[in-house]
Amino acid sequence: MDKKPTVDVEALARQLQDRLRRARPRWLRWLPLLVAFVGTVLVTIWIAYPAPERPRVTLTALDTLVTDGGGVAVYAYFDPESPDEPRSGLNGLDARFTLNRAETGPGKAPPTSATSDRTGRLTGALDIGEAVKSVYVVRQQSPLKHQAPQRDMAAIHRFTADAPLLLVDAETTLADLDPQLWSKTNVLEIPLRAGAGEALRAIQSKTKMTIVYFAVGLTPAREYRRVRDWIGLKAAEAQGLPDGPVLGRLHYDGGTVTEARAELLDDLRRRFTGPITAVVRGADAAEQCLARAIRVVATGGGDFPAGTIVIKNWQELPAILGR
Repeated sequence: MDKKPTVDVEALARQLQDRLRRARPRWLRWLPLLVAFVGTVLVTIWIAYPAPERPRVTLTALDTLVTDGGGVAVYAYFDPESPDEPRSGLNGLDARFTLNRAETGPGKAPPTSATSDRTGRLTGALDIGEAVKSVYVVRQQSPLKHQAPQRDMAAIHRFTADAPLLLVDAETTLADLDPQLWSKTNVLEIPLRAGAGEALRAIQSKTKMTIVYFAVGLTPAREYRRVRDWIGLKAAEAQGLPDGPVLGRLHYDGGTVTEARAELLDDLRRRFTGPITAVVRGADAAEQCLARAIRVVATGGGDFPAGTIVIKNWQELPAILGR
């Protein structure tokens, strides 16, 4: 019986590998080198062309009005320093909120840190205890190239929920200036309307009404800061304005003046149960207040909706509110 020929298995395996090697596309042989080359190029580009620098910024703290003590929310905004700069790159900036040094000590709340969102908004929390007014500071913690860390100060005011409020629109009603010129005028050169300071001081003294200033006409938040600082300057004068919170917009990510005022009025009406009066200079503002059962006194003449109390000048206001 014939024997079957012996098969060399190892030789067959080598032959198969040779055939597969010859059949493989030539470009696959260079693939590892190609990947390494592309990776080297990308790393070089990343090193040579770093991410664009963030724009120079301003930092603005907003006054806050609360009805309860203890922990309260505080807000601040980063804005591009130049109005020509895009608002991109405002997210991810760090800041720290602290109570003013004169109000800190054993048992006082520690500072809190916050990181800005895409609109530049920062939200912190501070414990004011039972204080009726506290000053807080917000400081930038992530400095930018070619700019020192930014800081700002604002106040937290605490009123009882049933406190009678007198709302005064700062940009149009208090300031004797075209609202369109606020951003172009030195705050030291913006006058009060005649008799406004005296009238508000008399009202606060005789009626116990709490003065609340509105500053919702200007954007972005750095423009609110101009109005807040102007109120502070006028309050520091011997015969100036009464002290009180300067409330800006609840949000600075868009919206008209009418929308911003409506949102702020709704917020106050929801949280405060006492009588509210508003001093306005425009028919739109008067209509918004009347729609929320807020008594309206208008100055400056013009056509106002029914139910508005119209006065010729600020000197008439104390007698109207003292009735």
